[in-house]
Amino acid sequence: MTMVRRSPAGVASLFDGAEGMEDIAEILGRMKANVPHPASTSSKLWTLRRATRIASHHRGRETLLEKAVAMLAANGHMPGWFNQCPAASGIGDSSRNRRSNIDLVHWSEADGHARLVELKWNSDDPSAAMRQILRYGAAYLFCRVYSDRLPVRRRAVMEAREISLQVAAPARYYTESPWRDGLLRARECLTRFVSGSRVEGLSMSLDVLAFPEWFDSLPFADGDGVHAACETAVLTEAGRRVRDAFDGLVSVYPEGRQGAIARAECGEMTTVNDRFLPGVPGPEIEAILDAAPGRELATGRFDSPASSAALAANAFGFFLQRAADLPPLPGCAGESWPARSLRLEAEVRFPWSGGRHPVLDCLATTPSALIGIESKRFEPFRDTPRSAWSDAYWRPVWGERMQGYESVRDGLRREPGRYEHLDATQLVKHAFALRTAVHRPAHRTLAPVLYYVYAEPDSWPNGGAPVDEGAKARHREEIERFAAAVAGDEVAFVSCSWPRLLEAWTRHENGRIRAHATAVAARFAP
Repeated sequence: MTMVRRSPAGVASLFDGAEGMEDIAEILGRMKANVPHPASTSSKLWTLRRATRIASHHRGRETLLEKAVAMLAANGHMPGWFNQCPAASGIGDSSRNRRSNIDLVHWSEADGHARLVELKWNSDDPSAAMRQILRYGAAYLFCRVYSDRLPVRRRAVMEAREISLQVAAPARYYTESPWRDGLLRARECLTRFVSGSRVEGLSMSLDVLAFPEWFDSLPFADGDGVHAACETAVLTEAGRRVRDAFDGLVSVYPEGRQGAIARAECGEMTTVNDRFLPGVPGPEIEAILDAAPGRELATGRFDSPASSAALAANAFGFFLQRAADLPPLPGCAGESWPARSLRLEAEVRFPWSGGRHPVLDCLATTPSALIGIESKRFEPFRDTPRSAWSDAYWRPVWGERMQGYESVRDGLRREPGRYEHLDATQLVKHAFALRTAVHRPAHRTLAPVLYYVYAEPDSWPNGGAPVDEGAKARHREEIERFAAAVAGDEVAFVSCSWPRLLEAWTRHENGRIRAHATAVAARFAP
């Protein structure tokens, strides 16, 4: 039996007795036993904040890094990041919950996604850190289940659709103690709990992340150094290193595949993660792909050398946590910029509930437009079967300004092979869904844009034969024919080749964007 410590008044702390537990259901059960009548005296519970105060002489590495992130976020350099989020403030014996603040939280309101991060540098061990972040995850569930009794209803994160529980630390942090078995057990329990949870519409994951190998020391030594480096309107080199380190976090032992940390024959630790380019938030994108209907990771398609999804996820994923940095897309300069939000694998629904709905590679919103991006790589040059039409697409729900798309739809039913290389069926369905989206409250003021970005590779992967130049020319002709057919419709159609898009990025004033464009071109040769 687990002994629960109580205060002299007989009141338990929310976390009492849960310190050694790996099963989130057991942790939550312990919390309910500890505090059978949930209430909180705190107005700060689950408040997102940026606590930047730090003593000038403070030298604790974890605190220095945490405060650096908060300062960078407060100055607009790391949007979406917060620190010291109270997970149990005022609940039960709150005198023992005073150190129950989550180190870092990244909140994406557009995606309904919160990352709860336990930050480590050289304290504790991975197993203890995992158990700590699991307790915070359980505290989140406790507060969400009892949101009618606790002062959390107006807290943004209480509306999350996805919670990622993460430990973030240098790669060397994971070399000393056995922790993988505990991670696998905790993940299995978490999956089992979420699948049967009473919290509908919520997914939850657990992961351990490593900073890039070059980030093995901090670019400041004390609190004064953090202020000088990060409390600035202009991003400093030290601040850029911190931002890039968080952008470059990789999963040490991703779900469903071989771990990213492996031992070499010499016994040293090396990081292996070939899926994502530097600066691309791999763990977050993997979570998005796992939740998407295409099952790109589970089927192995994402890891194919011909993967179109890998190209799109790497190119646009760079801007996932900094949508405002996305340069204006060629052909869309007339829209208002910068982008306000960016989503990958974004489902855009038709005006009916049943059936399948389109999933766009990327969905960007600007102050004036809703831009749905469909990316192609080798698909136009393969003999790929096209999706079929159901009678639902002939319902009179598309409005008066979609006659061009409706004409293409009608022609494809009569003559399915009229487009040999361009998947016009898919594009028409995407356009119908985008038109539907801008007539719903969330996007009612935005103009819909269907953005088609396509590759023209020189050859097939792995030293294959050259891609037929005639097929490329026919594909371009079909794009022009499609654009002419839908010109003037409510959903604007814009096309752009990947080389043209990346060339525009290489001219950007931001050096990181230029470097990213070069890296995309080198990796994927689109």
